[in-house]
Amino acid sequence: QSRLLNKVLTPFAILVVVFALLQAFAAFNILGDLRSGLRAGIRSEFDKTEGDISQVLKEQGGQVLKYHTEACLSEQLRYLQSNKDKFADADELIAFCINDSQFQKLALRSFGKYGYTNASIKSDGKLVCVAHAKKEIVGQNLYAVVEKLSPDARKKQNVDEFVKNWTMQTSGPIEFEQTETFLPKHIPESVGRRKIGYQIWGEVAEISFVAETTTYLAEFLEPVDQIMQKHSAIVGAIDSRIESGLSRWLLISMVGTLISLLTIFAVAAFCNHRFMQKPVETILQGLLSFSNGDFSQRINCDTDNELGMVADISNTMAERLAESLHTLETTNKDLEERVTARTVELQQANAALEGERRQSEELLHNILPDAIAKRLKAGEEPIVDDFALATVVFTDFKGFTQLTETVTPAQLVSQLNEVFAKFDQFCLELGIEKIKTIGDAYMAVGGIPQRDEQHPRKAVELGLRMRDYVAQRRANKDALPFQIRVGIHSGPVVAGVIGRSKFSYDLWGDTVNIASRCESSSEPMKVNISDATFRLVKDYFKIEARGMVAAKGKGEMPMYFVEPLVTVPISVS
Repeated sequence: QSRLLNKVLTPFAILVVVFALLQAFAAFNILGDLRSGLRAGIRSEFDKTEGDISQVLKEQGGQVLKYHTEACLSEQLRYLQSNKDKFADADELIAFCINDSQFQKLALRSFGKYGYTNASIKSDGKLVCVAHAKKEIVGQNLYAVVEKLSPDARKKQNVDEFVKNWTMQTSGPIEFEQTETFLPKHIPESVGRRKIGYQIWGEVAEISFVAETTTYLAEFLEPVDQIMQKHSAIVGAIDSRIESGLSRWLLISMVGTLISLLTIFAVAAFCNHRFMQKPVETILQGLLSFSNGDFSQRINCDTDNELGMVADISNTMAERLAESLHTLETTNKDLEERVTARTVELQQANAALEGERRQSEELLHNILPDAIAKRLKAGEEPIVDDFALATVVFTDFKGFTQLTETVTPAQLVSQLNEVFAKFDQFCLELGIEKIKTIGDAYMAVGGIPQRDEQHPRKAVELGLRMRDYVAQRRANKDALPFQIRVGIHSGPVVAGVIGRSKFSYDLWGDTVNIASRCESSSEPMKVNISDATFRLVKDYFKIEARGMVAAKGKGEMPMYFVEPLVTVPISVS
C-alpha cells in the first residue's frame, strides 16, 4: 500500500500544486492578451461589417438603378412608338426627342436626392445625347465630347468603359468619377464626384436607344456612416464589460480548478485505501494460481468496481479456454458466410456501377455527336477537325427583346423551349448537327462530323421547315407571335471539343461569321442564303436574287431568298 501511494498519489499531489501555480501565472497573462485581442477583434468585425454593408448597399443600389432605368426606358420607348409617324430616320428622331417637351419630361427623371436620368440615340457611328441634366451637352455627339477630355479627366470619367459599352451596346452598371464636362450645376460639392450608373439599351423603329440612371455613391453609403457612428458609441461600453467579465471568469475558473483538484486528491487517497489496494492483492493471488495451471480456484475480491469486473473476467477465463476450440470453428463458419454475402454485395455493386456507366455514356452522346463521343472516350485530346465544306444555319427572332417585356418569363421560356424542341426534331430527321442555342438564337451545321454530300440541300430544307413551323404557330392565338430570320452559308470550318469538365462541340472560321451575317441581313419569315450556298442548291429550290446586300464587317455580298419548288404543308405537333 505504501509503495502504491508513493508511486501514484505523491506524484499526483506534486502535479496538482504545479498545475495550480502555472494556471495562476498563465491566467494573468492570458487576461491581458484577451483584453487587447477582443478589443481589436470587435473593431475588426465592425470594419468588416462596414465593408459588407457598403457592398450590399452597392449591389442593392445597382438593382434599384436597373429597375428604375428599365421603367424609364420602357415609358420612353412606348411614347416614341406612339409618335413614330413624326420621324422617319435617326436624325429626325433626335430632333423630335430634343424638342418634344413630353419626351424630355419622361427622359429627365429624378432618382433619390441628386440622381437623374439621361438618354442618347446611336446613328451612323455617333451617340447623340437627347436628354441630360446638363443642358450644354444635349444634341452633342458623346464620342466627340469624351475625345476632347484630358487624360486625367478621361481616367476619372472611366471613358474607355463608357466607349466600350456604347460601341457594343452593352447594358449594365458602371462606376466613375464625374468631371466638370458632365456635371450639372445643381449638384453641390458636398456629395463628392464618385458615381454609379446603369445603362439599358433598347430600339425604336430599328434605331438604337440608350437610357441611363446615375446617382452619387455618397447617397448609398449614408446609412453606413450612421450605423458606424452608433457602433463607435457602444465600443467603449463593450470594452469595459469584456474586461470585467473576463477578469471574473478567469478568477472563478482558477479558484474552482484548485478546489476541484484538491478534492479529487483527497477522495483518491481514501478510495485507494478502501477500494483498490486490498482487491488488487486478492486478484494477484488468484492470477498466480491460474499461471500455475490451477483453473479450479475462483477470485473473490468483494468489490463492485472495475477491479471486481477484472476478478469476474479472470474467473471465467478458465471456463472459456475449454470452449475456445468450438468457438474458433463457429467463427470460421461465420467468416465463410460473411465472405459469401460480401461477394454477392460486390456483384450487386458492380451491376450498379455498370448501370451508372451506361447512363454516363448516354449523357455524353446527348451532349456530343456520336463519332466525337467515341473519340473522346478513347482518350483522344484535343479533338479538332478541318472540314473543306460545311453548311452553317443561324436563326433568331425579330423583336425578341421587346417581346420579353410583354409576357412572363415562364411563358416565354416554355414557348421558346417548344420551338427549339421542334427544331431539334427537324435536325434529327435531316441529319443536321445542332451546335448550340444562345438566348433566342439557334445554330446548326450540316456535313459534320459525318461528311454528307447532300448537306447544303438538307440545311436549306431545315431552314424552310423552321420558317414554316413558326408561321403555322402564329395561327394559334395562344402562341407568342415569333417572327424568325434564317441565314445559311456554306464553306470551310474548323470543328472541335472545348472544355474539360463541361464539354462543348463548337465551330470556328469565317464561314460561321458569314452565316451569322446572312441571318442578321435576312427579313422576318425569310430564309436568306449566301452566294456559296446558292451555287450548291440552285437546282433544287426556288431562288429570289436580292442583289448585293451590306453585311456588317464584310461589305456588300450577293444574297438570295429561297423557297421550295413545291410547297408541302409541314405537320405541326
